[in-house]
Amino acid sequence: MTPIGARSHQRGQVLVLVTLLLAVLAGFLGLVIDGGGVAAEQQLVRNAADGAALAGGYSIFRQGSSLAAATTTAQLVVVADGLPSGDLAMAYLDAGGVATATPALVRTIRATVTDARKTTFLNVLGIATTQIGAVAQVAGAAGVAAPCALCAMSVSNPGVTLLNGSQLTVTGGSLIVNSTALPNIDVHRVAILTAPSIVEVVDNVSNAGTITPAPVIGSAVADPHPAAPAPSVAGSAVAYTAPASSATITPGVYSQITVGVGAALTLAAGVYVLTGPITMTGGSITGAGVMIYLACSGYPTACPAGTLGAALNFSGGALNLSPPTSGTYAGMTVFADRNNIAPITLASTALTVTGTWYTIGMDLQQTHIGDTLHLGETDVASVSIKNSTVLTVAYLQSQSYGGGTGSGPLSLSL
Repeated sequence: MTPIGARSHQRGQVLVLVTLLLAVLAGFLGLVIDGGGVAAEQQLVRNAADGAALAGGYSIFRQGSSLAAATTTAQLVVVADGLPSGDLAMAYLDAGGVATATPALVRTIRATVTDARKTTFLNVLGIATTQIGAVAQVAGAAGVAAPCALCAMSVSNPGVTLLNGSQLTVTGGSLIVNSTALPNIDVHRVAILTAPSIVEVVDNVSNAGTITPAPVIGSAVADPHPAAPAPSVAGSAVAYTAPASSATITPGVYSQITVGVGAALTLAAGVYVLTGPITMTGGSITGAGVMIYLACSGYPTACPAGTLGAALNFSGGALNLSPPTSGTYAGMTVFADRNNIAPITLASTALTVTGTWYTIGMDLQQTHIGDTLHLGETDVASVSIKNSTVLTVAYLQSQSYGGGTGSGPLSLSL
């Protein structure tokens, strides 16, 4: 016969075991029920992230919306999936993967959705919520077209002057002339001006040559790239004179660069800040992936209004430049402080510069008979070319600053 005290002890052990087994069973039941709910919620969160990224991508890359508008569109998708808009975080990254506030520079849109799901049975074990998250991103390019292929920004001076027998051909976009001078477009004898469309703010054309099509009256163009930031490059300005042989220099701050006969100077890829002139009297300057910034002597302080800062002074030689293909200055080849009004002078120079030439306060003056110049998007105060000179301005959106591709499918990745 088992003593009464022993039987009570055994019943206590059984009660403990039953309690433990019930806790284990509750845990397994919680894992089954709550785990199934988590899996369903995970798929919902994944769908919301995918939809938000695609909605933001369409808004930026196809509609040219602001970042705020793109975020609002993405939030609507998340809410439609049954989640609060606060679960969504949007990031807008440039080609280098750095956050940017400039829509034209956005190349990747990342949507992160994080949701807290309340548990049912696992709450018994002290697990009240589970965190569920998903990340999706869309790659693309904004493809924002510039307002004009050739923007002549000056109000007081003739915007375009073509001397006898010269030829200016603009492709890929409009020629817009802000000038109210008399004349504002001055085409001399046998000179030819051709563009897809020509817009002037007042009818002050002087034409002894050929203009195709006839100019129309329209609105002045505003700064075509108002959000383009001045570069920040560390270091003291140094002067450089190229030897009469092949040489390469690296990005940095230069007080001047001088290239003469026999010199073949290569600019390594990157950003070059000039506080004084680039002077070329012969030889050549070549650079791929290059952006040249024409500043003033007080750099990094911006030029005071109406300052004669760094400029390009070429009286011989050849210049061949192409812009960076990624990063903050993708598509930008020549960029000047907006207050820099020093003239750019070109003579006896073979010039081929792709990408965007953005020097809106500076006159572009070609002063030698019979030169040939090729430029991409060109934003200058005014342009004038000498007799028998041929200037081609060929705007290609995909190669220009802020242009991107703006076409093709959006690429969604996890």
